[in-house]
Amino acid sequence: MSNLTIRVEDMNGQQRTLQVNSSWTYAQLHNQFQQMFGQGELSVIFGNKYLSIGTQGAATLEQLRLTNNCVIRVLQQMKGGF
Repeated sequence: MSNLTIRVEDMNGQQRTLQVNSSWTYAQLHNQFQQMFGQGELSVIFGNKYLSIGTQGAATLEQLRLTNNCVIRVLQQMKGGF
């Protein structure tokens, strides 16, 4: 169990760093993203795959192979419209 610094990149390419623990579950990490970006649908991409609460919520960050300084893209799904 170790601390990780991950880079969170938004739709505009801006990066923020987030301190997490490798023993966290993906659900805990997703909660952090919702605090950073607000409620709503978030698409979370690590490498070339989407991370999903439904399938990976209980997996630890270590199991998902997140490493120090890895980049995770978080895209917000816009609600509403015309």
